[in-house]
Amino acid sequence: MTPGHTNLAAAVVALVMALGWAPGATAKDGGDDREEVEKRATCERGSSGKLRVRARDGDLRVRFELHDRASGRKWKVVLVHERRVVARVTAKTRGDEHTIEVERTLTDLDGADDVSVRASGPGGQTCTAKVTVAGSV
Repeated sequence: MTPGHTNLAAAVVALVMALGWAPGATAKDGGDDREEVEKRATCERGSSGKLRVRARDGDLRVRFELHDRASGRKWKVVLVHERRVVARVTAKTRGDEHTIEVERTLTDLDGADDVSVRASGPGGQTCTAKVTVAGSV
């Protein structure tokens, strides 16, 4: 790569990092005072998950969806908003997709909001995700 291309590549990487873009995370702006951030969870042994947070009208609508390999398997899910536990749920996977869904409505605090989830399942397997929703100015 020529020196000019190297500088351009470095500038693009710096811009991406400054804007907070990350692989596996998407942000959508609905234009009417709402933002939506979605991220795939890091999971073990065949399970998968997705954390979605949507800011709207002073609230954060949070949804965590976990897919496991089988129905009837028990998972413990802990939802954290700004380092405070806001939900503890124990649920069993169900349905054809072997799914657990946890939904909560939280208060959208001033500035950026961090929301994370940790699910613990059979045999010590885990599923985790964290998103940051940009705050309003």
